[in-house]
Amino acid sequence: MFPYTQAMIAVGGNNPQSHKNTKTKPNSKKSGLKSPVNETTEPNTTAGGNCIGGSTRPLHSGKRTLRASDIANMDFETMPLDEGWENLFQQAPKNMRIAVWAKPKNGKTATCCSFASYLTKFGPILYNFADQGINLSTKNLIELSGLDKKENAYISTTDNIKVLAEEIESTGAQHVFIDMINQYIDHGVTPHQFKKEILQRFPDVGFTLVMEVTKGGNFKGNQSWTHLVDQLVTIENYTTYFLSTEYFPAPKSAIAIKPIK
Repeated sequence: MFPYTQAMIAVGGNNPQSHKNTKTKPNSKKSGLKSPVNETTEPNTTAGGNCIGGSTRPLHSGKRTLRASDIANMDFETMPLDEGWENLFQQAPKNMRIAVWAKPKNGKTATCCSFASYLTKFGPILYNFADQGINLSTKNLIELSGLDKKENAYISTTDNIKVLAEEIESTGAQHVFIDMINQYIDHGVTPHQFKKEILQRFPDVGFTLVMEVTKGGNFKGNQSWTHLVDQLVTIENYTTYFLSTEYFPAPKSAIAIKPIK
């Protein structure tokens, strides 16, 4: 467990699975870092026999249409989350896409840093501090979340979409946190452009988009951004709540993150 992460509520049983999953299992190295090892079975798909990275990505196949039974026989790579995170993401594709929002000072960045530190057990992560940049608060967040102890955790401050793509490529990041996406929006980046230049270029990479909200608590910007993600998560007083998803019904779950002092 991380020093300030604790599962608070876990109500609702496991969701029935209609297909087999390929799970990414953390494997300890001598250095103490963990890298992903795949526990796979050969999928019976029409997409060249390759495991699909996530359940909501477009299928790369020569066929334009498939039988429903073809999809039911596909394998999707998932991560066996624990330490309380499984209460929010019970069946998490490796390339899951999440939107996180909250009013100021409710713990958006603290929560995402904690999750980023946890995800390093499955592969490299890139945390893009596009909004606050590097300052004392950033240093404290990195240290308290344990990111500074992860050799496969990378930090970025760009708010340029082309530079971001280069950084994802160079770091080999398997999950990218953009904190906040509004910095790109302010520079004229549209949902369509982000989908084309980032999401479609890196279909196997997971993304967490931290979003600025209005006084009423709604996302500040084009609502089309919320359609780019699979899951919506909100944070109130350092407690993370699962709102909705495209790949399973929302459980009544929450994770509490101890406020950083």
